[in-house]
Amino acid sequence: MTFTLPSIALSRFFAIASTLLVLSASHLAQAATITVDNTQDSNSSFVRACTSAPNDCSFWGALLLANTTAESDTIAFNIPTDEDAGCSGLTGVCRIVAPPLNFSVIHPVIIDGLTQPGASANTLSAANQGVNMDLKIELTRNAFRPSGITFLRSVTLRGLAIVRVTVSGAIEDAFIRTYPSSGDNVYVVEGNILGGTAAGGFESSSANAYFFRFGECFVQNLSATTMQLRVGGLLPAQRNYFLGGQPALKAAACINSVVTQADIVIQGNLFGTTKNGLAAVIGQVNAYTWINLELSGSPTALVGGADPSARNVFTRPVDQVVATSSTANGSTILRVQGNYIGLGVDGVTPLVVPFDPQRFGGTLFNVRRALIGGTAAGERNLFVGNDSVTMVLANGTNNVLSNTYIGNRMFRAVQVLEAPVPASPQVSAFAVAANAVTFSYSVSPTPAQTYPLTVEFYKTIGGNNPSVLLGRDTYLAGEAGTTKAISLPLPPGVTLDANDVVVASANAANGQGVSEFSWYPSLLTFVGNNEAVLNRCTPIRVRLQALGPFRPNGSVRIGNGPLTNSGVNICTATLVPAVAGPYIAEGICALNMRQIGQRTLYAAYDYDFDNFRTESGTQPAATRTINTVTAPSGDALFKDGFEAINCAG
Repeated sequence: MTFTLPSIALSRFFAIASTLLVLSASHLAQAATITVDNTQDSNSSFVRACTSAPNDCSFWGALLLANTTAESDTIAFNIPTDEDAGCSGLTGVCRIVAPPLNFSVIHPVIIDGLTQPGASANTLSAANQGVNMDLKIELTRNAFRPSGITFLRSVTLRGLAIVRVTVSGAIEDAFIRTYPSSGDNVYVVEGNILGGTAAGGFESSSANAYFFRFGECFVQNLSATTMQLRVGGLLPAQRNYFLGGQPALKAAACINSVVTQADIVIQGNLFGTTKNGLAAVIGQVNAYTWINLELSGSPTALVGGADPSARNVFTRPVDQVVATSSTANGSTILRVQGNYIGLGVDGVTPLVVPFDPQRFGGTLFNVRRALIGGTAAGERNLFVGNDSVTMVLANGTNNVLSNTYIGNRMFRAVQVLEAPVPASPQVSAFAVAANAVTFSYSVSPTPAQTYPLTVEFYKTIGGNNPSVLLGRDTYLAGEAGTTKAISLPLPPGVTLDANDVVVASANAANGQGVSEFSWYPSLLTFVGNNEAVLNRCTPIRVRLQALGPFRPNGSVRIGNGPLTNSGVNICTATLVPAVAGPYIAEGICALNMRQIGQRTLYAAYDYDFDNFRTESGTQPAATRTINTVTAPSGDALFKDGFEAINCAG
């Protein structure tokens, strides 16, 4: 099975783009540059006439004029910032409200915000840098009535800051839509800020943004023969900066009896980071899916690429980085390669998103007929989870990628043609002396495993990701299943002691599969409790012992009945280091027993997703029978058999 997007689909993409340029050049006399010179969105002909007179060509007027010519017109901008009320004389930024009532552009058009005086394109490479574009044109929809723009033919959107205003009571749809009506169509989105202001700030009205819907395979009367979409690109000036999304980008591509070619390329963009690409933008901006692809038949789609300039950088959203739907199984049609997910542009800095129980995350990818990563240089993605378990999921059958779950740590993701995934390394012990750490570990053999394995050791950081890399070791085929002892120097500035959490991951030879991070079983018990307990708030002590080299974190819930039942009285014991051993933690809390007589206590470890869980993700649990003695004489609180004291208070 081969995937030919870089060699064939991209060449077709640029061939069609070049053809359109040639066609435009051959009719240069008919094509025009229409210059917007005011920010008005009124229906007055005086502000949208687009003649040679000053202050008479609004954005709405320019679109109307572009609709009168069949050739590819360019809409430029030259708005006097010191005269127009919609502009800031201080920053030079002008905000334009889109035409109302879902305006349609029926002919090809180029909209170039970089033509506004003072605007400049990004000059920083995607290899390890953020973006520095300085945009001066902001485009938004009317806050009091639904508005949007639909492009029926090819369009290039360049140098615009698109801020989506949510309209109360309106049916929410994409702000920018394309419904290809006929012929060959090329859509280009480059050098824009999507969901943010021209300065790169985030507006709350863009939190649930749904900015773009490109292509549409399922509308009636679709007569386009090709559909090409490029979002971003390999050149610095082509990179986009996305903030917000529900999803931020939705693209449809299909192959059918009419559409003979459809290709999607998404490269070099920042999603949900600060402009320097080294931190996550916190808040509702990261609440939804970044990319949603609707693929039918056998189109081709590429997210990222082996070239460092093709790398997209994603702050991990609450839902999905990439989601796809497909109407049939078959060969690979989507590749996701060379991207950073949850990691900054430098490949080192984590893009930490605080855990929000109201917007709990999980799936990184929900894709079909997809290849995530690859064996060639630069093709594998780099993942870092943030405050919840993440996973890669491929649905359907005949996928290159099988269902693979990724632990919430740094993970170099490569799954190629059902490559065998190594077992998780088991670190049985570690010791620190003279700025070096000694590990004892083993990796169980798995069928058809490729060797050697590169085993990476990490010290976890409570509450944050990723872990600190302590070092690497090579594990040979002849060592499979045996315990190996190695000594590694501690990295400068890194400390390690017996209460730290140490985990490891195994990377197979040539990138052929990556293991989960190592997690260990744990033993939860009740300790030090007298069978004949007092009758009111009873102190209950629990002990959690890790069967691997770290101390458990988090808390244990204790109840006087099954913890999943309603009406159970529960207290929470916070775990602290225990003198019984370096990998043991204990906690105590006062439990209101409520009922008199023999009771069964229930306890469950609420493991810390960052630092401790079992391999299967199940909660260690324990039970214990205990007696509640009769209340002292005259204690009215026990007359009906129930205690009313709030032990937590």
